[in-house]
Amino acid sequence: LWSDPSSFTKLSLGDWSHGHADRLRREFAIYQRLQGRPVFLNKSAMIAFMLPEVLELFPEARFIHIVRDGRAVALSYARKVHGKMTENEELHRSHDLWCSFDELLHRMARLWQAHLDEIDRVVQTAGWAEKGIYFECRYEDFCTQPQDLIAEILEFLDLSIAEMHYRETFDARNMNYKIRDALPPETIRSLGEAVSATLERKGYPPAEAGV
Repeated sequence: LWSDPSSFTKLSLGDWSHGHADRLRREFAIYQRLQGRPVFLNKSAMIAFMLPEVLELFPEARFIHIVRDGRAVALSYARKVHGKMTENEELHRSHDLWCSFDELLHRMARLWQAHLDEIDRVVQTAGWAEKGIYFECRYEDFCTQPQDLIAEILEFLDLSIAEMHYRETFDARNMNYKIRDALPPETIRSLGEAVSATLERKGYPPAEAGV
């Protein structure tokens, strides 16, 4: 997925067996019924390149996109993937997937950009925002004012706080500061330059990581 998300998704969708879509709908419906909740929530960053197919599967679906500074996302993902690489170095090298941490870090930043560009393309082409099925907010804003954004999300979903058993207070900490502790300024600057167009489009100053 991190190497080529578009091809990976096409391969995955093409590998679905006959009746797999119906099986997915049944299993999620049963799970939701057993839980007795008004909404089934699936949190996944792996569906960005199959959004039309998800909507076809679940015509009543709504999409909530929480955007985070791509440099912080790249650091978090690169740490996870490179850990797996070092544990299975020979396997990754045999499939031409081995790279240094710095190279992987920049690949993850471009992966973040590719995901956001694809999501924006689908949303704009299909008019999802105008149709009321797409909601976007920033992770940083959520950490600053979680109650306000949760209220907006619940309104977007046509739900009340009472239906969600919502807690009035909880800890929502912005962890973006970790990038300044983990990476030298020149690397942060290089990451920002690599995905500057998408950072700017989403309201992140390319020269200031971890806002």
